[in-house]
Amino acid sequence: MEKPILKYHPSLLIVQKEKTNELLMSIYDNTYPLITYRNSANLIGGNPSFKDKNPKEVLLREISEELNIDSENIKNFAPKEDIKIIRESILSGIIPFSDFFFQVDDILGGRKGYNAIGSVFYSKINNKIFKIVKKNLNQEREITTEGMIGIFNLEQLIKGGKFSTAHLTAPILNEFFKVSIPYPKEIKFSRFSFPKESFENYFKEFTYENGWRKN
Repeated sequence: MEKPILKYHPSLLIVQKEKTNELLMSIYDNTYPLITYRNSANLIGGNPSFKDKNPKEVLLREISEELNIDSENIKNFAPKEDIKIIRESILSGIIPFSDFFFQVDDILGGRKGYNAIGSVFYSKINNKIFKIVKKNLNQEREITTEGMIGIFNLEQLIKGGKFSTAHLTAPILNEFFKVSIPYPKEIKFSRFSFPKESFENYFKEFTYENGWRKN
């Protein structure tokens, strides 16, 4: 049987405020090239580089790059001490959740059809950290070096329609919280394991497009 070909393999993080349904999430702004997902919420994370050895390493790198305390050159950036405490709180609590296999058909205004694995982790942060995030957002200060950050609750996302979230986000949150955030019918998925210790461990079941990894 031919192995599925993967175009993407992002590592994604659910950042939740303890004891509530509030989430810290990325937001695509009005310059995002995929028009359908402009102003949509998305899980924090990103795709691997050639140097990354496993999905968790991808996530640690992405968060360290985007919550960068040496970013004083960015206009209206949050204070270094705030960025540091937010970053360290997120990184110290990362726990693996699940791998998901996605088969996505063409979405108008979105991406052409593709297969992907989403390696999903979660981190719960306390009320003190969320207050620091809210303070900076209320002051219109930047928290990340890439894109925007916002705070959402599950009710907002459920009522926001099938593009309240972007890409793989809604199915993942639905599985984690046992809710029903709407998403396009073109997205099909299944859960199949915990995130693996090495990308090489995926080669038995999947092939990476364009030789991203030696298979």
